[in-house]
Amino acid sequence: MESSVYQNLKERSWQRKLTPQEEAELNAFLAAHPEAEIDWTEETALTECLDQLPDAPVSSNFTAQVLQAIELDEKRISRVQKRGWTAWRAGFKWVFRSAIAGSVACVALLISYQHQLSQRFEMAQNLGHVVSATNSKMEWLPDFEAINRMSRVQSPADEELLAALK
Repeated sequence: MESSVYQNLKERSWQRKLTPQEEAELNAFLAAHPEAEIDWTEETALTECLDQLPDAPVSSNFTAQVLQAIELDEKRISRVQKRGWTAWRAGFKWVFRSAIAGSVACVALLISYQHQLSQRFEMAQNLGHVVSATNSKMEWLPDFEAINRMSRVQSPADEELLAALK
């Protein structure tokens, strides 16, 4: 017989008197395990003492009181849970605000960078058009020095032309 069978017999003895078959199983177990006999004697004595105690009086509205206590506990728990979430969320408002501000700043930087890139690309295209237009008409470049000197030469004023214009 195993210890679990002994435990089952002990629990049954707390609830009711053992049947003759259960008593035979118990005696067989106690014969095989003499160390359990002291435990059984103590359990039997304790059960007999508890059986002699009178039943505790229960009020007529006991069920209603129990249900009311359960309802109050549930309300208290729900208030604590709500307050706990609200307190946590309120304590970290700055985190949410910082995250939003950081996101807005990143988007603004990306837009600015994209605008700069598009301006540079447009400027490069315009410069390419200017270079291609000037490459075809570069015949004057060898004569640049002579043309440049002509602009520095001062010619005397044409008096006749000035008089005619007056």
